[in-house]
Amino acid sequence: MEPAFIPELVSRYSFNQLEMTAIGCTRQSEAHRKGLWGILTNNKDRMVEIDVGLDGRIPQPGYIIALADELLAGRVNGGESVR
Repeated sequence: MEPAFIPELVSRYSFNQLEMTAIGCTRQSEAHRKGLWGILTNNKDRMVEIDVGLDGRIPQPGYIIALADELLAGRVNGGESVR
């Protein structure tokens, strides 16, 4: 077991334990990197709401989707997402 934490997140949220298994992990440094990866990916607290019409698909949890974010892009990105 390798503990990994980010002090800024500990001060914000206190300690929240995350248990994960790194299959094939043979080094302590690799386990530490995997732990930091788990912390950083769970730190993303921005949420999106997806509304679709009758012809739309709602992605399942865990799917990676592309989003057009006006605040990140610096310009308005609009239109319909087509697969």
